[in-house]
Amino acid sequence: MINIKFILILIILPFLNSYILPQTFREFHPIGIYSNINKNKPLQFNLGPLPLLLWFPDNKKPISIINVCKHLGNNLKDSILINNKTCLSCPFHNTIYNTSDNFGKTIVKNGIVWWTYKSYSNNPPYLKNKIKYVHKSVDININIISLVLNLLAIFFNDNYNKYYINFNKKRFFIKNYNNSKRILFVYPYTFFISDFKNPSYMITLLPINDNKTKLYIVIDYNINSYFLNNFLYMYLKNYLENTNNNFKFKNLFIFKSNNNNKFLKEIYSFYNNYHILNEDTIKHFINNYKYY
Repeated sequence: MINIKFILILIILPFLNSYILPQTFREFHPIGIYSNINKNKPLQFNLGPLPLLLWFPDNKKPISIINVCKHLGNNLKDSILINNKTCLSCPFHNTIYNTSDNFGKTIVKNGIVWWTYKSYSNNPPYLKNKIKYVHKSVDININIISLVLNLLAIFFNDNYNKYYINFNKKRFFIKNYNNSKRILFVYPYTFFISDFKNPSYMITLLPINDNKTKLYIVIDYNINSYFLNNFLYMYLKNYLENTNNNFKFKNLFIFKSNNNNKFLKEIYSFYNNYHILNEDTIKHFINNYKYY
């Protein structure tokens, strides 16, 4: 005899799982450039509406805690490092925090500090070359979908027919037919771009809100810094902000046409189902994170 309850559980479980386990808490997020962070005091950052605090116990491995004091809910950004920098003390009523208060996983790769609550992978995307890197970041006032599509257009010069594109789960490997240019795009945040077998730089994105995205770039130290600064600030930021608007329903016009490249539609379909964190998501996450 068929067990109706068992069948219902099988049907409901995927929906329940996605409800309890928001996608964004299963991903690594870039939250800062390691060399730019003062290790002698905490650094506050936000993942959507979720307030978090980064600090380095004893100047060693970073950890993150929720930026809400467990005593009266005060902001902890002005907390003081005590006990040889092994603990944080709330500046208002001296509530103490240590590594046991860690929330999620915080690691450093290629000079970028990453945070995740509980990623499916052990490490974020990173460059494996053992060379020296330069790091830059900039806020760009467009949403993450528009930024991704425009970055692809920049790298391909809108000439997609010369490229071979391979989709494999959340990784898109793109190369032109003479193998001189390669791009590995890891959904939803990271691009590896190179004219050689080994990538020479990486672009990583952090959605701030529906109209702003922070862009981090990690680039081979040997590449001219003039190129880096001009590419990042003069071109990416100024050009993209001036040519793009945040009309929320633009996709209704762009993707109605049959002339649009199938690859762009594939990319858009991924991001169309990707939701930046909002207050409701955070509320449900906080209530249910113990089930992770």
